[in-house]
Amino acid sequence: MGKDASTLPNVASVLRAEAKPAIGTKTLEYYEAPYHRWFRGVISKVPDAQNRGYWVIRYQDGDTLTVTDETEIRRAIDATCLPEWQALVAKVQGAFTYLEN
Repeated sequence: MGKDASTLPNVASVLRAEAKPAIGTKTLEYYEAPYHRWFRGVISKVPDAQNRGYWVIRYQDGDTLTVTDETEIRRAIDATCLPEWQALVAKVQGAFTYLEN
């Protein structure tokens, strides 16, 4: 449990909404055809203090993606890499264990 965001999708959505898309924030996105796979990346550029500019995601293979929409960059954040994720999963895990037994 807790190894991917689909385990707790509502929690993942709340964490993404509250997270600050900063340099170093990890991303995880699924791309359809022709790739049909997940791509891990890291935010490597953010807008300036006046919120002018854009975000850049740098993927493991060196490719980059420019993102101009804050909603889109938030959707790309890998919620399982946020510090709050593991703490929440640990708390919820006990409840699931109780229900399963």
